[in-house]
Order: sequence, then C-alpha cells, then structure tokens
Amino acid sequence: MSLIKLTLPDGKALQVEKGSTVLQAIEKIGTRLAQAALSASLDGKLVDLSTKLEKDASFKVHTFATIEGKETYWHSTSHLMAYAIQELFPGVKFGTGPAIEEGFYYDVDCSKSFTPEDLIKIEEKMKELAKQNFPVKRIEMRRGEAIKFFDKRNDHYKVEILSELDEDMVSLYEEGKFIDLCTGPHVSSTGKIVAVKLLNISGSYWRGDAKNKQLQRIYGISFPTQKELDEYLKLREEREQRDHRRIGKEMKIFTFNEDVGMGLPLWLPNGEQLFHTLQEYMRREEEMAGYHYVRTPVISKGKMYERTGHIPYYAESMYAPIEIEGENYYLRPMNCPHHHAIFSELVQSYKQLPYRIAEAGSVYRYELSGTMNGIIRTRGFTQNDAHTYVTMNQVADEVVRVLEMNMRIYEKVGLKNYWFRLSLPDFEGHPEKYSGNVERWEAAANELRKAAQRIGKDFIETKDEAAFYGPKIDIQSKNIRGKEETIATVQLDIMVPKRVGLNYTDENDKPAIPVVIHRAILGSYERFIAFLLEQTMGKFPTWLSPIQVKVLPLSEKFREYGEKVWMEMRKNGIRAELDSTDQTLNYRIRNAQLEKVPYMVIVGEKEAEAKTVSIRTREGKQENGMPLEKFISDILNEIKNKE
Repeated sequence: MSLIKLTLPDGKALQVEKGSTVLQAIEKIGTRLAQAALSASLDGKLVDLSTKLEKDASFKVHTFATIEGKETYWHSTSHLMAYAIQELFPGVKFGTGPAIEEGFYYDVDCSKSFTPEDLIKIEEKMKELAKQNFPVKRIEMRRGEAIKFFDKRNDHYKVEILSELDEDMVSLYEEGKFIDLCTGPHVSSTGKIVAVKLLNISGSYWRGDAKNKQLQRIYGISFPTQKELDEYLKLREEREQRDHRRIGKEMKIFTFNEDVGMGLPLWLPNGEQLFHTLQEYMRREEEMAGYHYVRTPVISKGKMYERTGHIPYYAESMYAPIEIEGENYYLRPMNCPHHHAIFSELVQSYKQLPYRIAEAGSVYRYELSGTMNGIIRTRGFTQNDAHTYVTMNQVADEVVRVLEMNMRIYEKVGLKNYWFRLSLPDFEGHPEKYSGNVERWEAAANELRKAAQRIGKDFIETKDEAAFYGPKIDIQSKNIRGKEETIATVQLDIMVPKRVGLNYTDENDKPAIPVVIHRAILGSYERFIAFLLEQTMGKFPTWLSPIQVKVLPLSEKFREYGEKVWMEMRKNGIRAELDSTDQTLNYRIRNAQLEKVPYMVIVGEKEAEAKTVSIRTREGKQENGMPLEKFISDILNEIKNKE
C-alpha cells in the first residue's frame, strides 16, 4: 500500500499508509496523545479522528488543551445534551447548538418550560448516555435526501437550514438513537464526555430574529475530568461576584424593562450620577486638551450615510429607516458624519489643524438578542466620541497625545489590565471589507505603529480587525468571563474625508484632504462603566462614587443632628445621603456596603454633643470623634485630588 506524508506543526514528517484513519496516524506519534486526541486539522480543515487519510497534508492534533479541541468537545456535549432532552421530552425540536467561548448551548423548541429541576434530570440522563459509550458516526448524504429525512421527522428548523445551503453534500452525526445535522467534527464516542454541568436557561429567538418563535436556550459546560469541572465552577462563582449586572443591581446603577426593550438600559439615580460625573470629568480633560464640544442630532437623512459609505458597509448594524416627507432618515449608528459637517462649516486653513471636535453622543445600533450582555453590549449607548482633523504628518504626534491621555485617565478612574492592539486590514483574505488602495493603508498603519512604539507600551498586531475606512489602535481588556472586549479605539479614517468632500487650504494655497482620527477614550460610557464595575467590584474612588457618604443616625433621637451633618456636606458639594429609616444600624451599614459607599458617618449622643462624627470606611476601618469640619475638609481634598 502506498504511503502519504503528514507534516507536523514542528516541521517533522510522519509517514502513514494511505487510507489509514486520523486516529491511526496519531497512534504512530504516541499512545498518550491518541488517548487525549479529540479531533485534528488536515491542511487547516477540522476533521474527525475517523477521517481517512488520502493525500499528503499538514497535520495537527487537537486535545482539550487547544481551542479547537475544546470546541470539538463542547460541541459534542451539546449533541449529547440534545440526545438526553430527546429521550426525556419526546417530540422536542432543536434549533442550533454550537460550542461557544466557554461551553455550549442548544436552542430547544419544547412545549414545556424547562426548570432548574429539569436541568438536573437532563444532566443525569447525559451521564447515563455517556456511560453507554455510543460511537459517534458521521453520515454524508445529498442535501435533497437530508431535507427529505428531516421533513419526515417534522423538523422544520433543520429543513430551513438545509434549504439555504449551497452544498450538494451535507453531513449528519449519529449517536445511539440521536441524529443531527452538523458539519462536525465530533469526539469518537459519548464516553469521552466525562464531567458535565448545565448552567442556565434563557430565551432566544430562532435565527436571532424577534419575528420568529422564541426558543429555550440551555447553556452548559463540560470537561474531561471532574477536577477540571470543579475548578471551573469555583472560578465561575468568583466571576459572578464580579459580574457588572449583579453589582449594578446591588448599587442601584441601572436596570432593564421589557416594555422599554432589550438592550436599552434605564439609568437609576446612582447610575445617572456616575454617568454624569464621568462625563463632566471627560469634558474638563478634553477641553484642556484643546477639544471643542458640540451637540448633534440623533437622526439624519440616509443620504449622509450613503455619502460616508456607512450604508453599504454598515447597514446590518443600522436600524430600519424612517420615512419623513418622502426621504429616509436613520437613527445614527455613530457621530462622525455630523462632526464632518461641523468641520466643513468651521475650518478653512491648514493653520487651524489639528482641529479637535468632541461630543458625548448617543447612538443606536442593531444588535442580535443573543449578543447583548448587560451594559457591555447594548442597542442604545453614549459614546465618549471625538474626531481630530490633521495632515498625515501630524498623525503620529496626535495619536501619541491621545494614547497618553487614555493612560492618564484610566489611572485616575482605576482601570487596569488593558493592552493595545494595532488592528490592520486583510486585503488578501477579505478585500471586499476595505475601501481604497493598499499603499495608503500601509502608510496610515505605519503612522499608528510609530505612535504606539513612541509611548513605550507593548502592543500586538492583528489582521482583519480594521474599520472599513482605515486602521486603528484598539485598547483591549477581558471581561470577567475571559472574553476579550474593546474598551476604546483610536482609528484613522483615510477614505471618508475624500468621499464626503472634506478639505482645507494647505500652505501652498491649494485644496488638501485631511486625515481624520476617530477617538473614544472611554469607548461607550455604558461599556466603560461595566468594566469599572467588574474590575473594582464597584469600589470606585471617592470622587467617582455615586454616593460618597451615608449619614446614619443611631436612632430617631439623633435624626436632627444627622440632618445637620447631611446638609453641611451637601452645602460643600459632597454627595451625601441620610439613612434614618427604622432599620437597625447593622442593617443600614450593610445596605451602604452593598452600594459600595466609601464613607459611613455614624452619629449618636456623643457626636451630637461634641459636634463630631464617627467614621466607618467601606473597608471596615473605624475612627470616632472626628470634628465634622475636619472630615469635610479631608474628603474634599480627596475628591479634588482624585485619590
């Protein structure tokens, strides 16, 4: 039998017989690797261990230690879960059930509303099916045959998916009595799945469209060992303590209401105060840095977005147009077109450059229901937005100014654990996503690269992450689930200025086109506040805290003195609240701690007689008998210095 050559990641060659399986090839590398293997890649394509080897190829093995291995394992577990549900709830139908960044889910159409008790039953059934160690078999058939197969089972979800495919051949996977449409790969048998935990249930519209039926989405996680699952569940519990949704509720920062709509947060008084304090701070910093604040409308003619290129490149993220007197208007998805109009009105000469425009601008973007996450990703949000109009020679200096401003502000508000990413286009893989010529893109990218190098902070470069109009520097961080998120961006726009006719008169008295630097130091206020809540657990520095002091009289008898203390603080601009409810002191202290109030001022008989206060910090430190004037002076200094 003829031999074929498999090239391993380290460049070494592995000779195997043509027609042998992927698993047999892995066994030649090592028995332990074969036991741990879940799938493999042939020339970059993911395949099952049962796949037959027919030609020379690059070869990579995936265990649970790799991203691809985890995806294989978790996707296989979603099928096992669907099998268990099918056994327990006959007649159920399934939407899609992919692996996700951590674990898996399956969308289920069932007349019964699942309960936490049902999840326990499903888990037990999954373990039972796993122990039976059913082989997982790949079945290939013509698309038409697959449509007939699922149509016969009254499975309209799979029929709909199949009807939209272009491929002539499709694949199904079978384990025991369960068969599902899937591209794979999957683990070789159900016995590979050892430790499983179903986590929660949520609603999800079929295909993410609110016009379709709402299904029940069951989330889960699985691991090859119980020890790994236990460690994950402990980590998950710690993350839940840091979840901005949980902390935001405890601190009364924001809420959501079904009648208002998904992804549209309602800011409660504490949240509005936090929002306002951040906005005031940013406005002062930006005006000191030479930015001109403006205010622009949240709705504009469609012609504006056609000229800028947003409609052809960004239409899927925009809300449907509103027809007014025969013309289409859109809720704005970004502020830049309005700022360009202001530049055209105010700037004529190169002597006015750089020209900086800033706005706390509300924007609206259509996000699928399954992608939204508290206030990290919403459908309506306010950007800390600015646009600077420069010559290409001014780009590096201006970007350095912006990045240094970013770092200074993040230090003041207590944001840590972030990094810079230079986001570049991928003209080879996805040229349709980017407008303009390669040379101009490279020149712009080099200016950003120079700026990033000058600030002396490490950065990574990533292809296919640029905006359609230019490269950018993204400031990245991870949320509590380990998912990478973009906090802020510094983007170069080398295309739109020409498209919309922006120009100025250069030093030779000739018309020239500016480069636009799009910049949002906080990104959106919503997302930034979410990151602050998770990183600080709501323990903001005093200057930023929505409530800086809670005044707690020991009893009703000392309410009058408590009111005097409270009013004196309010007169001095301190955000103080009086809690003189009938609850016990310990209960009121606990409430203040849940709201992460930096200082609790406790007043009783001694304090009222001596005109002093007793101070308790949110960390639990206590100081008794402090003169009220000294406490006010100390906290005002702390606020002024943003400590």
